[in-house]
Amino acid sequence: YPNEEPPGTRRDMCKDREKPYELKSIQGKYTLDGRMEFPSVGMFFQGPTYFHNPSGPLGPVSPLNELFHLTFTTEALLPLSETKDIDRVPDKRIDTAKGEYKVNLNDPYSDLPQLCPNNTKNRFLQGNYYSTWKYIASLLKKDKEGKIPAGCPEEDNNFTGGIAYLNGKRLDHKTGHATFVAAGKFSSSDDLTFAFKDVMMFIILNGWFCDPLGPEEEMEGSHCYDKEFNYRDAMTEYSIVGNGP
Repeated sequence: YPNEEPPGTRRDMCKDREKPYELKSIQGKYTLDGRMEFPSVGMFFQGPTYFHNPSGPLGPVSPLNELFHLTFTTEALLPLSETKDIDRVPDKRIDTAKGEYKVNLNDPYSDLPQLCPNNTKNRFLQGNYYSTWKYIASLLKKDKEGKIPAGCPEEDNNFTGGIAYLNGKRLDHKTGHATFVAAGKFSSSDDLTFAFKDVMMFIILNGWFCDPLGPEEEMEGSHCYDKEFNYRDAMTEYSIVGNGP
């Protein structure tokens, strides 16, 4: 289209909703064992949030305006120096030497913020306390090969905490389930509030691939476009009650 904005353009889309962007299709890599990776994806976060809101609790601060350079992968989040093929941590704002692409569970000697102290048995549901870190329990691994589970120490497990790698999950050809992970970091811009400035961000995209030509009784076919939650959706959920699929 002749009126499209060229790639790389940054502007306030809220002020001109009718002008489209020229977007390129995302190129990815897939192998028969279910590995899927989409390197060098640009993601633009823009607009007001709870903090970036002229009428919000912090006053008339600027709206969110951040561009991230991400790789979505079903593998462990690792820099190019450790993968030798695809840079899964392409955001140059991430200090890979300090291991910012990892998750600090409860290591007091690390400069990375600890996950466990504020996310262990901290939600009261139906008479029981549940730990919100369990949403990502099955994605945390001690080793970069993704074979040794990691997690926050609690009475009902043998986890020792420490520092973990965040892993996605390869495509399961039987269920269609896959989980993609990505890592980015907010800039040091003074326009960002304390809630975002220099803060690491981990993105987890979890779900299943639905075949538009598949069997209706398996919630595929036309059901791929249903808005209602179904049992195939439930099969791929992560929960704080358990460790998910």
